Amino acid sequence: MSKVSTSYQLYRLTFTGPVHLGDDRPDDYAKSADFLHSDSLHAALLATMAKMGEPVPGLEGPGYTLSSCFPFGQDTSGKTIYFFPKPLLNFDLGKDEIDYAKKLKRVRWVDTEYLGHLLNGTPVDFGGSGQPNLQGIYLTSSTLPEKNPVATATTGQRVTVSREEKDAIPFISQRLFFSSKAGLFFLFDGDDAAKQRLESALHLLQNEGLGTDRSVGNGLFEFKHDNITLEHPKDASHAVNLSLFCPENAAQLSSMLDTEGAKTTYRVVRRGGWVTGADGRTLRKRSIGMLAEGSVLKTSDKQAGRKAINLGPLDENGQPLLPHPVWRNGQAIFLPCKPVN
Repeated sequence: MSKVSTSYQLYRLTFTGPVHLGDDRPDDYAKSADFLHSDSLHAALLATMAKMGEPVPGLEGPGYTLSSCFPFGQDTSGKTIYFFPKPLLNFDLGKDEIDYAKKLKRVRWVDTEYLGHLLNGTPVDFGGSGQPNLQGIYLTSSTLPEKNPVATATTGQRVTVSREEKDAIPFISQRLFFSSKAGLFFLFDGDDAAKQRLESALHLLQNEGLGTDRSVGNGLFEFKHDNITLEHPKDASHAVNLSLFCPENAAQLSSMLDTEGAKTTYRVVRRGGWVTGADGRTLRKRSIGMLAEGSVLKTSDKQAGRKAINLGPLDENGQPLLPHPVWRNGQAIFLPCKPVN
């Protein structure tokens, strides 16, 4: 199968202070995620557009597609390394038995070189004896700093006032401090007009912050536009999503799951949590299941998924509790791939 190289636009977010990113447990502040899901990024951008007095997209979606925000850092030579979530694909390791399965299992993030190997189903080498390219949770042929190649996590105690008018309670909160020249990045797919709208929102959002505890200065960042080239199969029957993915309907999901060969593989995450708007902070959004980043599905689409999902809370009679919808985005960027049996 022949390969092609595709150029993608990206935005680097360099944080100027600490950040806490909620994980799949929205009420647990004791651990911060090390990346930001695409639906959270979309929601932050929509809220920012509303503050700017710009029209807030509805069911038609924002007019662009974003990946989730993944980590980047620098190697010891000063080269920027972009990391992607390890897809749910098998490495082509040949027929030889390996004695480093535990090290390989730890890998969560792969650089563009190893992402290309996984997408194209080509044989891989981890740097020879000792597998020096297996660097903890990161897989890269570049040499990373021994300490804190991307971020350091610190934990402290804070006190919060309950959203439900209960007594103030102490809680443990973890914050990430990104290393110099490190941060998060996301891919962007859209036209020039969409790019302008996105950047206008980012100019305000960088001073508002991403993540939780923004009122105490968490999540502030600076952003920069760049491009990245990714290598993938020219013609492929399967693809890997780089964003949370919510199918348009049951028929679309069914068409993307293999009935034979079992080449599709995916993980489902529940998305929900508290409403963040001032008029609904004591209310929980409805929850919805989405397919996690790195899932492998049967599709040739470059983008797919629901552009807007209203998760606004309902009362016991099924009526909205808020005068406005609470939109979540389930549209994903897909990269073609060739699964290895």
